[in-house]
Amino acid sequence: VCEHIQALLDEPHDYETYVLDGLDALEPMIWQHVCATVRTDKGSQAQNIHSYGFHKGFDHARAEWSNLLAGLDMLGQKRGMLVVLLAQSIVTHFDAPDTDPYDKFAIAIEKKSEPLLRGWADATFFLNYRVTAVDSEGRRDDRKRGVGKGERICHTVDRPAWFAKNRYRLPHEIPIPENRPEI
Repeated sequence: VCEHIQALLDEPHDYETYVLDGLDALEPMIWQHVCATVRTDKGSQAQNIHSYGFHKGFDHARAEWSNLLAGLDMLGQKRGMLVVLLAQSIVTHFDAPDTDPYDKFAIAIEKKSEPLLRGWADATFFLNYRVTAVDSEGRRDDRKRGVGKGERICHTVDRPAWFAKNRYRLPHEIPIPENRPEI
């Protein structure tokens, strides 16, 4: 990935957008790179990211994420390219200081690196389907079930269920039209 970014910086091209898909797939490669290049405190080669002890491996990985983001910044500054980073989401437990804990969607990467990436980005969107909880008819329990019509929504601002932000004053929700492969 770094070699590709360097090539985009050095070689002539007319690309306007760089899309990295996906951060969650890149993270194990970063961990592997850290283990191959950064020795443990005892001078030995790390077998895995946990070999460093006390989350130190994740600190080393965070430094590699920072290097990657610096290269992506250069694509924007030197070449005027738009940079788009994609990732899967996971459900995480969120301990809010002002309310009871709850679950929230987050970027599917290690929790020490996620704030770095979210802070770097001018916009963090959460794409999901519009879902409504309805009473389960004909069932013996009181559980609700989720229903939807397949309508996809791009969320651009933070809500209790997901992280999102934008520095462009975009609408809170942007519908993603069906049958539009270019979107």
